[in-house]
Amino acid sequence: MSTLYTQTIDQCFEKQIGAGGLSESRYAAEFERAREAALRLKAISERDELRLLKLPAERDDLEAMKPIAEHLLNNTTDLFVLGIGGSSLGAQALAQIGGWGTQAFQAPTLGNGIATRFHFLENPDAMTMNMAMGNMDLKTTRFLVISKSGGTAEPLLQMMIAIDALEKAGAGKYLKHHFGVVTEPPKDGVSNTLRRIAESYDFPIIEHDPGVGGRYSVFSNVGLLPAYMMGLDPVAIREGAAEVLNETFETLNSSPIEGTALGLGLVHDQNC
Repeated sequence: MSTLYTQTIDQCFEKQIGAGGLSESRYAAEFERAREAALRLKAISERDELRLLKLPAERDDLEAMKPIAEHLLNNTTDLFVLGIGGSSLGAQALAQIGGWGTQAFQAPTLGNGIATRFHFLENPDAMTMNMAMGNMDLKTTRFLVISKSGGTAEPLLQMMIAIDALEKAGAGKYLKHHFGVVTEPPKDGVSNTLRRIAESYDFPIIEHDPGVGGRYSVFSNVGLLPAYMMGLDPVAIREGAAEVLNETFETLNSSPIEGTALGLGLVHDQNC
C-alpha cells in the first residue's frame, strides 16, 4: 500500500551511529507502547469520543468557509491572520506546503485577480506591529481573527490596533469589509469577548468547532480557511489526513507509529 507519509530512521540506532543512537531493545519496547496507543485511539474514534479524529472524513463544514473567504479576498493585497499558538501554527504549516515563507513563493492571484500576500503575526512586539500597519495600504488590507475562547489577549489586542489604524485612516465606516472572525459559538447564550466585538461591528463570523482544541485544529476551519484562501484544496488535505490516520490504525509498522516510538525511545535513553 502506498503511503503519503514515510520516514527513514535507520541512522538513528546505536548499531549504526554508536552511543548516541537508540538501542534496538528500547525501540522495540517503545514501539509496542506506541502501537497500543494507536489502538486505543482507534477505539476512541470508533466510539465517536474525540472530534478531531472525525474531521478528516467530514465535508459539510467546508462550504461555510467559502463566503468568508470571498469576503476577505475581495480587492485584497494583504491579509493578516491574527492568532497565536494553534490558532496560527496549523495554518502556517499548511501554507508552507504551498511555499509560503520561502523566497520562491508567489502570492496566489485570488479575489478580483489581485495577488494577495499573507502575514501571520503571532505575538509581535509593538514596533513590529506598528511597522506592519504602517507598511500596508490599509484600504486593501484584511484581517482574519482566530481564537476559540475569544478571550486570548494577543489576537484581541491586535484586532483593536488594526481597528484603530483603519479608523485613523478614514475607513471607520468600512470596518466590516476588512475583518472576518473564527470563534466558538455562545455558551449558555453568552458570547465571548471576541464574538461580542465582532457582532458590534457586524464582522462576518464562522464557528470554531467547540469540540476541537486550538492546538489540534489544523484540519478544522482554523487551518483550512487560510489554506483555502492561499489556493490549497481543503478536501485534498482532509483526504490525505484520513489516509494517514487509517494507515496508523490499520498497519502494524506505520510511519507515524515508528516515529512516535523513536521519539519516545530517544527521550528515555538520550534525554533528547
